[in-house]
Amino acid sequence: MDPNFLEACIFKLKSLEYVDKEINPKDYEETILEYLNHSPKDEKNYLFAIYSLFNINNFDLIESVTNEALLLHPDSHDILSSTLKSLLYADDFEKSIKYLDNLSKTSKFLKDILHFKALVYRDEEEYDKSLDVYNEILNDSRDLDRLSRKIKTLKFMERDDEALELLDRMIDDNDEKNWALVNKGLYYQDQDETLAMKFIDEVIENDPEYGFAY
Repeated sequence: MDPNFLEACIFKLKSLEYVDKEINPKDYEETILEYLNHSPKDEKNYLFAIYSLFNINNFDLIESVTNEALLLHPDSHDILSSTLKSLLYADDFEKSIKYLDNLSKTSKFLKDILHFKALVYRDEEEYDKSLDVYNEILNDSRDLDRLSRKIKTLKFMERDDEALELLDRMIDDNDEKNWALVNKGLYYQDQDETLAMKFIDEVIENDPEYGFAY
């Protein structure tokens, strides 16, 4: 009766999720594309379609939709994040790396792109390449989230001396000392829980309001 009645599309998708034990991918895809065809091409509608596609793991269609969305909304961090997330789940290593390399080097989200590239390498157990990417990210600035990823990568590679040296240097230099102490505690959590708690309790004693320690 009215293909522009978008609320009906949304609830049709919800019904398709519950009507059987497994979603019928064909009906689900057609409903999402119908929704996109009749909705305004704004960020919210693209994100709804992308998140819905994750329910059926159709990564080819996610790539197609996110590419279209990024052309219209190049400054949308949420759409870019959805694109990158789909690469992690798509299980196509070479395609993922090629796609990441083709993303604009002038993008203001370059650190996020490189971060996902490092994760893709890590998932393939190519730890040396993952570490190279983290070093590239950290070359210009100290990004604590990425720094913690680098430390985890060093742990995967069993390069404990380098990881602990990096943390100890931050502690000695008073450069994000509390953060480094917590990460040192986390580093030891699988090996020596008492030692791990010692470092983390030290942070809470230094600063009872430091939420990361809790």
